[in-house]
Formats: sequence, C-alpha cells, structure tokens
Amino acid sequence: MSVYPTTHFDQKIAIVGGGLVGPTAELFLRAAGFSDVTTYEATTKNAQSGGIVGLNGAASFALRGVGIDPDALTASQATQGMVYDISPDGETTSSRAVDLGGVNVAWDVLHQAVTQEGTVRQGKRAIGIAAGDRGAVVSFDDSTSIEADIVVFADGRNSFGRSVLGPQQEPTYQDHVIWRGITRPPSPAPDCFSCYKNTDEGVVLFVSDPITRGVHSGRSDWLLYQNVTADAYRDLLGITPQSRYYVQAKHVTTKAREALEGYAQAKLPEHLAANGIAH
Repeated sequence: MSVYPTTHFDQKIAIVGGGLVGPTAELFLRAAGFSDVTTYEATTKNAQSGGIVGLNGAASFALRGVGIDPDALTASQATQGMVYDISPDGETTSSRAVDLGGVNVAWDVLHQAVTQEGTVRQGKRAIGIAAGDRGAVVSFDDSTSIEADIVVFADGRNSFGRSVLGPQQEPTYQDHVIWRGITRPPSPAPDCFSCYKNTDEGVVLFVSDPITRGVHSGRSDWLLYQNVTADAYRDLLGITPQSRYYVQAKHVTTKAREALEGYAQAKLPEHLAANGIAH
C-alpha cells in the first residue's frame, strides 16, 4: 500500500498574487496535471514594469520544462560580468571577470510570458479567508468571493497571506536598504552586468549593460546596497521599516532622495554617480 496520499488533479486551486511567483506557480501546477488553477492579482496593472531578473541554470531549466525558453527573453547578451573593488572614496582598486552562470531577462517580458500561458485575474485584492465546503472561501475587496480546495499565497510585499498564516511573525529589519532604479546608461556604458563593491563599508552597486528588450530597452538597471539603521530609515522615509517592506518611487521623500544622491557621489566612481545612478 502506498504511503502517499492520492493526488486529486480536479482540485480547485486559487493562487493569491500575480507578480512573477504566482503565475509561474500556476504553470508548474498545470504541468503537474492540475487543470483548475486561477491566479488572483490585487492591482489592475503591473506594480513593477521593468528591470532585470537574473535566472540561474536551475531556474532556466525549470522554465523550459513548462514551455518558456529564457534564451528567447534575454535582455542582455553578456555571458560574463565584471566585479570592481572600490576604495572608500569610490576609486577602482582592482577588477576581475566572473561567469554569470545564467541569463538576464527583462522583468516585464518574463512576466508577460508566464501570465499569457495561465489564467490571471487582475483587480482582485484578497481581504478575507474562511473555511468552506471545498476547503476555503477567499473574499476580495470587490465584494466577490471564490471557493477553493487549496489556496497558495504568492502575494509578496504587504502579504495578506502572511497576515493570515503568521500574524505575529513580523520581519526583522537587517539595517540595510536596497535602492533600485532605471537610468540612462552610464558613460562609458558597461558592456556587461557589473558590480562595484567596498565590503568593508557595505557599499555594493550592481548596474546592467543597456537592456535590450521590454519597456526599458536602452536603459540600465541598477541596485545600490546601503547600511541604514532603523532610526535613520524612519528619519529618511517617515515610516518604520516594518510598516512598508517595499517602497515605491512615489513614497520616496525628498530627504531620502537627497541623502541617497549624496551617498552615491561620496562612495561610487564619479562616472556612475554623475550619470544617473541614485537619481
């Protein structure tokens, strides 16, 4: 006798969250044999519209298994990256090439690829969950509800699922912020994905070569790590780190922008700080 429970592929599955994780989970569930799977997304449009997503070999292999070819979505032709060690005042002290070990794709192009193969219903913000005849009843803020045998939460920041499953488990702030933006390529433009770092001071910057696909084609994606205490975070943004895990551009205060620009000018190579990084 099998020790594993019988899988009922006719079970109805509801996925809450329509970013990248939710629709991708739907594809894997469908590939496994489940036919009644629907993804529900709170917003009526994508909260993130562009930027770069790095896929390692395992992620690329898995996507190919559900019919998505990452190579066809590549937003950077570079197969290698560069790492630059920088001094406290932003001068480059050494450099080395590294193998990226995967592909870089445009977020919006990948999102379109995974959502067009599934069933994503937008404008459906989950606000309640209760026991039902089939397993669970999920309520939405448009006064509608659905029943499902299984509910999968993939709703990321400010997660409704987290508030249900672990209401007392408040994330611990780690005293650093990752700032991210899209800018005109620095001059000279990097010809591969580049990393500038001073680990002694916690300064790490990633900047892409010009994106070749999607809404930000021709632009560069950048991420800048900065050590920021909880008190400094509150002073810059007017909120606690736990109150908003993901700060959109509209929430970034003038004080925070000025502080970030000053930090970039003091810590990064001049050609980066002067060409749009942290602006």
